[in-house]
Parts: sequence; C-alpha cells; structure tokens
Amino acid sequence: MRFPVKWLVRFGVVGAVAATAAYAALPVFGDNSGSVTATVSVSGVSCITLNTSSTSFGTLPFTTATSISSGQSTDGVYATNCGQNSEDLYAHATDATGSSGADWSLIDLGSGGATASNLCSSPNRYGLYFVQSSQYLTTSDQELNAVPTPLPAGVPTTISSLAIFMPCTGSSGSGQTMSLSVVFTAVLAS
Repeated sequence: MRFPVKWLVRFGVVGAVAATAAYAALPVFGDNSGSVTATVSVSGVSCITLNTSSTSFGTLPFTTATSISSGQSTDGVYATNCGQNSEDLYAHATDATGSSGADWSLIDLGSGGATASNLCSSPNRYGLYFVQSSQYLTTSDQELNAVPTPLPAGVPTTISSLAIFMPCTGSSGSGQTMSLSVVFTAVLAS
C-alpha cells in the first residue's frame, strides 16, 4: 500500500514526537554523589571579666527598729568587656544563706529605700545597693545604670562598691557567716 507524501510527513512528525516523549521518560543517569555548599555567619559573643571573685562586708550588727545597720564592701567591682562588640551589663543578687542553715531574703528596697521599717517589717530580709549608681539590687536581672551604656570593648570600667543593709534584730544568722552572690551578665548591645 502506498501512502501519499503528506501522510508520510505526518507519520514522521508523529513518530519523532513519540520518540522524543519516550526518551524524556527514561531515567537520567548521573553522578553517584553531589554536594551543596552552606555558610553561616557567626555573630559576636558577649564576654566580661571581673577584677574580683569575692568581697566582704566585715562583721555587722542587725538593724534595729530605730537604727539601720549597713556596711560597704571591702573591694570595688570592675568589669572589662573581653569581647569585640559593645555590651550592656545586667546584675542580680541571690538570697543569703548561713553557715548553719540561716536564710535571708533579698528584698527590693528601690521603691521605699533602706529604712528600718522596710527591713524590720518581717525577719530575715536584707538589701543590697550599688553605691556609685545609687541602685538597689533584686533577684531579677536589671541593667546597671552606673556603667557606660553600652560597655565598650577592652576598657576596664568601675561598676561600684556594694553596700548591704542588714536584716532586723530577731532574724536568723547571729554568729554565722552569711553568703550571697551578685551575678553579672553581659548582653550584646543592640
């Protein structure tokens, strides 16, 4: 049987399209491995060093209903930003514990100040204060307002000496050494 030329051309085009479709449906064979390059940029890290790891308030009596007992730490605290970026500095303090089981709660004296009535409203309450910045410490982090904000890299900066306001007579801890911590935290400045 003879087909006209135009039919042969049509069969040829249809055949070529069918062959191309069949070839495209075949699996593609390539390498047995591949890789993706990934990157990450590291932000700066916060870092501080302190000039001392301990200080003392000496021996102090309890506060009475008519007289506040307080004392200043023997050493001032200096912080150095050992990072490469400017930082903000925060601090908080802990409750105090005694060598024989006494406990004192750190109270926020910021609203009413260090008064005998604040300290003696119940036993086993004490206060801490940054002297140079006139800033009371609490058990929650708060930004220190006595240091340059932000704290520049590599520059030793005086934070402050500390003052303690003793609990009222009748509190636990008589004759004991009480321990507490002041915790400093550096955060990259925004």
